[in-house]
Amino acid sequence: MTTKPAPPLNATFEVEAPVDEVFAVLEDLAAYPSWWPSVFCAAQEVFAGGDGGVGRVLSFATKGWAPGRLRWSARLATVERPRVLALEAFGDLEGPLTFTLEERGSLTVIAFAWAARVEGSLPGLAGLVAPSNLRWAVAQCGPSLDLEVRRRRAANEAERAAIAAAPRPTPSTSLPFTLGAAGLLSAVAGAAVLWRKHRDS
Repeated sequence: MTTKPAPPLNATFEVEAPVDEVFAVLEDLAAYPSWWPSVFCAAQEVFAGGDGGVGRVLSFATKGWAPGRLRWSARLATVERPRVLALEAFGDLEGPLTFTLEERGSLTVIAFAWAARVEGSLPGLAGLVAPSNLRWAVAQCGPSLDLEVRRRRAANEAERAAIAAAPRPTPSTSLPFTLGAAGLLSAVAGAAVLWRKHRDS
């Protein structure tokens, strides 16, 4: 497989909530499309993993500000609740990504790091804009994460309804969700095969 490196992605977010509440949202990988919809079109579990979720594999369909979708999977490599969540990505995007959480007073500070590599066979525009798309996508995490933590902390439905909705996809990437979902379903079997090859390599 031919890959080309993208600039390392590093970002820091702050959320007004205890660290365990923030970690619970980040650890719920299958729920990313519900609270980070500007980037995640769909998520599907491929492998359940072992104790504590380590080894769990999910397949994702994601997008950025430009047309086109990236299809990749991630294996949960490290879970140190509620401080470290590390994954290994493979597919259209490859490389280790880590969320490191630190509680500072009433804030939780999240350091995000991804040594991303863009799979070299991505066609045309998708391959050219992938690094920029990644930077844009990571920037959407902080605001969406903050809103989701607030929704989960809401005491009742009225409080939950008063919280703003998560940022939506940009107009240039607002393709019907059904396309992403249908594509993901067809990709799940392939992701499982790819994961086996990745594991055995």
